[in-house]
Amino acid sequence: MTSTDRVRRAGPADAHAITGILDQAFLDDPVNRWVFPDPADRARRQPGFFRLYADYALANGEVYLTADGGGAALWLDIDPAAPPAPVVPEELLARACGPNFPRMQTVLELLDAHHPRQHRHGYVPFIGVRPARQGNGLGTALLRDRLAALDAAGIPAYLEASSARSLRLYQRLGFVPQPTTVTLPDGPPLFPMWRPAEVRNTMSPSSE
Repeated sequence: MTSTDRVRRAGPADAHAITGILDQAFLDDPVNRWVFPDPADRARRQPGFFRLYADYALANGEVYLTADGGGAALWLDIDPAAPPAPVVPEELLARACGPNFPRMQTVLELLDAHHPRQHRHGYVPFIGVRPARQGNGLGTALLRDRLAALDAAGIPAYLEASSARSLRLYQRLGFVPQPTTVTLPDGPPLFPMWRPAEVRNTMSPSSE
């Protein structure tokens, strides 16, 4: 089965499913544990936070789901030559995060400060797989499906790894850790990663 057999583009009707996938996938993520330090509060507030980003990516980018509903990836097109894209309204983020909003602001400001803006690229703000489905290649399928299209267009990609496990996955797919690590105050690191577009010679025999 190829990656494209396992992945489809999501639409507005999938917003609830996308929210549920990301909520489950990030419930024990190091960065989200730092933003929402109380487990009960995290479980209560995360769905609202991820619904904001699911709706945003559906309206301003692209979202992909695995066919079995186990994984989701949000993609945005970052193009310095294009008009500035809208942002998630701060008042909605504040409402979703509650008393944790200052911590979320810190994360977003640090990520924005380290985000490369010189070249057009595909950006993955969130990719997640339900815990029960992890280890089955769904994250790889989600990324490979879109990376193939970016390679064909000569467009690089960028994301931030929030754990050692995800860092290793992204490295296997051609992402390269950047020189600077984003470290939260008294919190975990995030690893900015850049993937140059892979230009393949279509006249050569394929090794795949």
